[in-house]
Amino acid sequence: MIRVNRFNLGSDPVETLSSRLYRMVRGMMKEKGSNSVLEGMSQMQKDLADGRIKKCPKCLKLKPINDFRNPNTKTGKTRYCSACRKRR
Repeated sequence: MIRVNRFNLGSDPVETLSSRLYRMVRGMMKEKGSNSVLEGMSQMQKDLADGRIKKCPKCLKLKPINDFRNPNTKTGKTRYCSACRKRR
């Protein structure tokens, strides 16, 4: 997580954000191995394109397509994931 507000951006906001993102990604790569972050992002992109995962418009999380299935609806699918439907 990167916290951003007008007080901690400094005199050059673009440079500040760039350096923070670089440090964050570099740290993730050290933890998981150099290629695993990129491989994970690539796999997520493929899953979205293939329809295996979907973004819930309510919680804004990527969830497996099975979380959007509901046999009680006409189409068998719902707009929100199962966790968000339970919170209503």
